[in-house]
Amino acid sequence: MKSRFWSSDWFAGLLITIVIVVFSGSAPFQSLERSFYDWGVRSTDRVPSDKVAVIAIDDKSIDNLGRWPWPRNLHAELINRLNEGGARVIGQTVFFLEPQIDPGMLYIRDLIEFFSTASFNDVPADIDALGAMLEFEGNNKDILEFYMQSSVNTRLNQDIETLKANLFEAEQELNTDAKLAQSLANAKNVVLAMFFYLGSPRGNPDAELPDYVLQNSINQIRDRVSAQSNGLFPIPTLNALPPIASVGQHAAAIGHLNSLPDVDGGVRSEPLVLQYYDRFYPSISLQIAAKSLNLDNNDIRVNLAESVELGSLTIKTDTQLQMNTFFYSDINGPAFQVDSFYDVFTGSIPIEKYKGKIVLIGPTATGVGTPQITPIDSAMAPVLTLAHSVSSILNEDFFIEPEWGFWARMGAFLVVMLYLMLVMPRLKAGVAFVITVVFVLALVATHYVLMTSNAMWIQLMTPGALLAIGYLLITTKRFLVTERGKARSDEESAESNRMLGIAFQTQGQLDMAFEKFRKCSPVDEQVL
Repeated sequence: MKSRFWSSDWFAGLLITIVIVVFSGSAPFQSLERSFYDWGVRSTDRVPSDKVAVIAIDDKSIDNLGRWPWPRNLHAELINRLNEGGARVIGQTVFFLEPQIDPGMLYIRDLIEFFSTASFNDVPADIDALGAMLEFEGNNKDILEFYMQSSVNTRLNQDIETLKANLFEAEQELNTDAKLAQSLANAKNVVLAMFFYLGSPRGNPDAELPDYVLQNSINQIRDRVSAQSNGLFPIPTLNALPPIASVGQHAAAIGHLNSLPDVDGGVRSEPLVLQYYDRFYPSISLQIAAKSLNLDNNDIRVNLAESVELGSLTIKTDTQLQMNTFFYSDINGPAFQVDSFYDVFTGSIPIEKYKGKIVLIGPTATGVGTPQITPIDSAMAPVLTLAHSVSSILNEDFFIEPEWGFWARMGAFLVVMLYLMLVMPRLKAGVAFVITVVFVLALVATHYVLMTSNAMWIQLMTPGALLAIGYLLITTKRFLVTERGKARSDEESAESNRMLGIAFQTQGQLDMAFEKFRKCSPVDEQVL
């Protein structure tokens, strides 16, 4: 009797393949792919750019300079010093999204407002008029002499002017936003961060972004692969949070500081460009790299679904213009020099150290900011992630997913499916195990070599998982079928022996009968 096709090994192999392929985009399989991706990143050795330095707002800085957030005059003072020291570009990752108003400045402003309308503003003029009248009358010399020598004539006017000057000076001293703006205006090389809310817009924005933000949008957009007709655009956004106008209008450039974690929460790529309605905005890493090369937004060219060009540099991306950042290993020492904000601020570290450097400023202190999971660190500060991104752009160090990678992956699925359906069922268990192990190792080795030698990522671990899962399931199925057949054979043999024993017993051949009964299953209580 022919067995049903759905109980055959080839059908089991086909069914397992279909299930794995359908769920290959699910979190477990994607996490598997990214775990091996991280392994490839850690195993790849590249030299980071020596132009990048980090000034960390660390625990030491907060312990000595005060609780976070700091008054912005501290940031202004550091920018002034870096500018004097000859820093090439300053990247500030701290968001300045709303005015910082010192409580004391509110009282000062109230006093200034009161002062501007107070009656004693007219006192100096009245005093001058009184003096003129006394001199004109000339009859009361004692009163005139007293007036000329009194503080009303000699000091009151001066004291009022001094009070006015002190109030305005106090307002300027407490206006930390104005100090920060002035430091940016003087430096002319500070790149600020902004934030976008991700999501697909349904209409038009409530209001246009300020001019100092609009001037950072990218104008050179090219479509060489019919990306627009296929709906391949950068990641869309719904809303933007730019720096406040008083500060942002003095920035050399503004870029977004958004990160997009993968399914397992890890940060491995950076969206070099985000789409805000009909405009494209670059990342802060791209802006910093551009400024370090004396380039501006007109030198940034977007090739939809392909790459981003920065001058003579070409950064390969995925279809959403995300760069697979290269994370440089810290095994032989820190990839980038990291100094404490406090040490630089107090002069413990000579400011000349940063001459010609790209200086990135950002928090690393406990509880300030959100650490990111990266291939080389489970809790990396965003400013350090930014350092890796900037170096990746400048050195053209990044991992690419080739256009043919999808078909290579599908080809791997096909080969594994054919092996499970047609080859493995014909092999003995030992041979099948050896070939399966060699096949899995070949997929892992191919993935590893492509990443470490060619900086190329092809997702081959899910086909490898299909191979391992398929082997285990088909082997288990074979074992269960064999056991079921053996059990059925044992039952039939026991029945035959019982019948023979009964026959010998009726013939009086008791020894032969006993021998046959002894071969029956011991659970056959009826025989026993």
